[in-house]
Amino acid sequence: MKKSQLRQIIKEEIQKEIFGFKRSKKDSKIEQVKQEIDNATISNLFYQPSDTQMRNEDFSEAERVLITKLKRELPTLVKLKPNLINNPGVTYARLDSPRSGMIQGVVLGSLNPYMGYTSDNGIINNEKSKASLKDLAQDIETRWNPT
Repeated sequence: MKKSQLRQIIKEEIQKEIFGFKRSKKDSKIEQVKQEIDNATISNLFYQPSDTQMRNEDFSEAERVLITKLKRELPTLVKLKPNLINNPGVTYARLDSPRSGMIQGVVLGSLNPYMGYTSDNGIINNEKSKASLKDLAQDIETRWNPT
């Protein structure tokens, strides 16, 4: 092996260490995220306030509760994408609960794009949400392992 080839290999390994996990560790983290999404209960990422009229302090409380729920439900995703919990805000959403019927509430603003809404009435759909979150995980994987 030539010195230049050896230098290139060392340089690539150093870059991998500096800019993220090694490939095998990355792949296992992405698989872990996908498993967590499969096991997640999407309604746990939804918050229903005690009354329908939310005050400013209610938004702060809802954000705090939702961040805690997200960390509990999808911990690996939060580790890989910490911007999901950095001042995410909240947005209004509706959930069709089997137990309670139609519920008005909020979700984290940072998660809102990944909550799969039914196109006709804006209600969170469990399966669409999981598919959208898996797309997010795939996007993370693509950024780590560009072709």
